[in-house]
Amino acid sequence: MENNKQPFVEEENDMQLADLLKICYVHFKMNWVWFVVSVVLCLIAGYVYLQRQAPVYQSQAVMLIEDADPSGMGGMNSRSRNNMNSLLELNGISVGDNLKNEMFVLTSRRLMQRVVDSLDLNVEYSKSQSLHSVSLYRNTPVVAEFSDNVPTNVSFEVKILDANKYQLKDLKVVYKGVKEPVEYDTKYTGEFGTPLATAVGEICLAKQESFESLQGEDGQFKELELKVSRTSVESATLAYRARLTATEYDKESSLIVLTCRDNNVGRANDVINEVYMAYKRDAVEYKNRVAQNTADFIDKRIELISKELNTVEDSYESFMEKNNLVDLKLDASSYLTENTAARKQMLELETELAVTKYLTDYVVQNSGNDQPIPVLGGLGAAGTALTASITEYNKLVLELVRRSENSSMDAPRMREISRRIEALYTTIKAGLESNVKAIELKLEDAHRLQAKVNRQTNQLPEKQRQAIDIERQKALKEALYTYLLNKREEVALQLAIEEANVRLVEEPMGTGAPVSPRGKMIVFVSIVLGLLIPAAVIFIKEMFNTTVQRRYDVEKATNVPIVGELPEWEGYQDTQTIADAKPDDPVSESFRVLRHQLDFFRHNAKVFVVTSSTPHQGKSFVSKNLSTVLGMAYNKDMEFNK
Repeated sequence: MENNKQPFVEEENDMQLADLLKICYVHFKMNWVWFVVSVVLCLIAGYVYLQRQAPVYQSQAVMLIEDADPSGMGGMNSRSRNNMNSLLELNGISVGDNLKNEMFVLTSRRLMQRVVDSLDLNVEYSKSQSLHSVSLYRNTPVVAEFSDNVPTNVSFEVKILDANKYQLKDLKVVYKGVKEPVEYDTKYTGEFGTPLATAVGEICLAKQESFESLQGEDGQFKELELKVSRTSVESATLAYRARLTATEYDKESSLIVLTCRDNNVGRANDVINEVYMAYKRDAVEYKNRVAQNTADFIDKRIELISKELNTVEDSYESFMEKNNLVDLKLDASSYLTENTAARKQMLELETELAVTKYLTDYVVQNSGNDQPIPVLGGLGAAGTALTASITEYNKLVLELVRRSENSSMDAPRMREISRRIEALYTTIKAGLESNVKAIELKLEDAHRLQAKVNRQTNQLPEKQRQAIDIERQKALKEALYTYLLNKREEVALQLAIEEANVRLVEEPMGTGAPVSPRGKMIVFVSIVLGLLIPAAVIFIKEMFNTTVQRRYDVEKATNVPIVGELPEWEGYQDTQTIADAKPDDPVSESFRVLRHQLDFFRHNAKVFVVTSSTPHQGKSFVSKNLSTVLGMAYNKDMEFNK
């Protein structure tokens, strides 16, 4: 039994693909009308879908991020820093990709909200065209102004009647906390430029420049229906943020490609331009925060030193008048000659000490406020290291403030920045305190030197010594005052620079053809669906078909050998036999093959039984024609029974 079954399985596998293709061809030939009808209907549905979808256009621009360091002291572009970051990551130091940070800022919700507010993107003007709506944007003939009591989510239709009047209808409002909109069936007629009282508040429609295009050559205005929709700024921000993407141009440059998709190509260009301008303004503000903080600190110190200098000058003037002194330099020329070097050293040390103490007091008073530390010179020998630490501290503070707008303080990167800020703060504070002690020690040495010089000149009159002391205080205040004025001018020059380290390499350029919906793809999908739908129906029908229709069905169900297959005889009459058919007719050839196969099976058989499970299955047809074909071969010794 197994020996007979294995060849049958191999034959079944060999014939399966051929039979499948044959079956597919037969079914397609039998049902080609349904395939054609299905394809046509799917193409019609695809055309309707294309007409109902508003075309989406794409606009792109390229930005160059030259230097993302707000202090401008990095000396290298962002891509170079990224390469250094890669080296640091190899050593186990986790750093971020600066270009990716800027890409996130460009698409941030905060920046997009500024764009929405600037371009009034939360109000949409559209008109019907074919089966879809077209956004008018800047080409709208009228704009709507809403009073404060009008709900945020409101929409209505405007029908322009003539040059002065319009009709407002289909007013819909979505109130806060309610999903379904509330509809108002009332129609309102108003005049342009005059507030119109509606059920939801006052709405005023004003004409735009494109309104004149509605007037024809005969002076008549074309009737036009517009749809006006207003949403919340938050909803518009999320919607336009989803339409804007920022990607790297390539891995070897600091170029960012801004892409915006919108139903109106002009609006897409404006969104990209406004994002660039908002980002540029944001970068300038970010860069000038340290300078502004330093300027405020210097202004306060200048005011204080100015008061102290006025006090010293008043004291000096009173002393000179009281003691009848005219020219102190002539009176104490010899003393000044010997005391110049010592006094110069003391002035420098006292200036350094005053600046360092001012900065130390500022650091202590602003502990824990995450405020940038002013960057000042004149800190003595340790000034270079302290300035570098303060610059790094300010950079981390600004980065923490910037990231806190979009990240949680519990984020790993935020915790790392906070840890580094605390460490730098401790280092700066300790460095300033150590520098104060070092300058004080140097100042004590200078005082001892000054005392030595004073002992040598103790023969001078007491009045001159007092005048010299007052003059020394005056010179100290003047030096400190001049130093602060110079620093204020430097900071003012830095604040006057409004350029950011970013520029637009390529202006926004929109695609001429819409990128969505894709017409060719819709047509292709429609044709494929048109072919698949009837094919699926036929396949399901065949799956539930339990009748025997092919040779394969018999071979699959039984092991009974098949001696022949008989085709359908087209135009057959009950009185006909194969003797009446043409010799090359397929039915004649099939019965001759059947007769040939029976020669191998019958041997000594005298009787053949032709039977079926139900009537009208072809028993008489087979018996009659089989006897005819056997008779034609002169097999007279066989007996046929029905």
